[in-house]
Amino acid sequence: EIDEDVSHLIEKNDVNASRNNTILLVTTIISSIIGILLSMMLLKSILLPLRTINNQLMDIANGEGDLTKTVKVKGNNEFGQLASSFNAFVTSLKEMIIQISMSANQVAASSEQLSASAEQSEASAKQVSSSMQMIATSSEQQYNLTENSLHSVNHSLEHLMKVAQTT
Repeated sequence: EIDEDVSHLIEKNDVNASRNNTILLVTTIISSIIGILLSMMLLKSILLPLRTINNQLMDIANGEGDLTKTVKVKGNNEFGQLASSFNAFVTSLKEMIIQISMSANQVAASSEQLSASAEQSEASAKQVSSSMQMIATSSEQQYNLTENSLHSVNHSLEHLMKVAQTT
């Protein structure tokens, strides 16, 4: 009877071991399938937004410097924050380019004013030079006239003296 009980227990133990192995195998398969599905869902939830942002950035990069394009912000997760940060960077870059353009325009206008002032100064200098030359010419002419007048007066005086001596 003990042998029969032992044999019965061994059979029962074998059945339980087989059932436990089957349960363990089914649980492992189900856990693996759930793990694979969760991994795929997690991968998809990361790769899809990353691929979308990457495509938008490539579109902006190939847009020939068009700074009006922005990355569409979807959600408040890390990808949304990345898109918002990029858009803020582009806005800052646009403002910097506008300021540089305005400064360049101001420099060009100042350069034109400086050039006009230089031309005006050159014209004034030429006019002063011309006036000085005319004054110098007039002075020389006056000197010559004065010298001629002095010679004439001296000559007339000499003539008068000769006439006075002869009379």
